[in-house]
Amino acid sequence: MAYIITATNSIGAISLRRDAPGAAVKKALELTAQGMMDVRITDEAGRQYEPAEFEQLQVAEKQGH
Repeated sequence: MAYIITATNSIGAISLRRDAPGAAVKKALELTAQGMMDVRITDEAGRQYEPAEFEQLQVAEKQGH
């Protein structure tokens, strides 16, 4: 399953792809730490996760979903 991480800053927007939820969360947290705004992760079903929901992705990965 593919996960798309999107974020913005004062210069523009970025969109990155990761194949695993844990990798997507790691990159999203890195972007947040770098000062990026509106960081979101979108799964293949179109479900968007905001930073407060990132843990749900990590839990799903650990459970094998």
